[in-house]
Amino acid sequence: KKWGDFSGSFKIQTDSQDKMKSYTEDGTLMTSSLSSKMRWGKFRMNASLDSKSTTFKDSLKDYESTTIGAGGTFSWIPWVFGLNYKNFDQEYKKPDVVTNLILKIKKDEISTDAKYAFSNSNIFGLALNQIKQGSNDSSRSYSENQISFQYIWMF
Repeated sequence: KKWGDFSGSFKIQTDSQDKMKSYTEDGTLMTSSLSSKMRWGKFRMNASLDSKSTTFKDSLKDYESTTIGAGGTFSWIPWVFGLNYKNFDQEYKKPDVVTNLILKIKKDEISTDAKYAFSNSNIFGLALNQIKQGSNDSSRSYSENQISFQYIWMF
């Protein structure tokens, strides 16, 4: 819907996948998503919520997960600036046979980026990402910082 300088959209999606071909992941995957996008002048905002649940033949691999995301961009021609946040939470339904722990994983990602349109066909970009993952299994916990440079050539 559009109201003057403001426009927005809303999406709901549900998927189910059954009988995968590999034996270890034979079963059902259920995915539900909810997302929205809004534009107001030079600002764009987005938010999303995703949920997954599995029922595999090998029940030790069954899990439930949730991903929450939010972000925004600001356009100041020829620049575009962005900031995004994503939170991921996953929990397995049964304990691991070796450690007897029900595996839980939490991951936070924060990213910021800037792009500069040098011309209609040349865009330069810089992105900074920070990722932190925690788990009750210490071998799956880590922190990471990333920097990436982009060159986009459109023809």
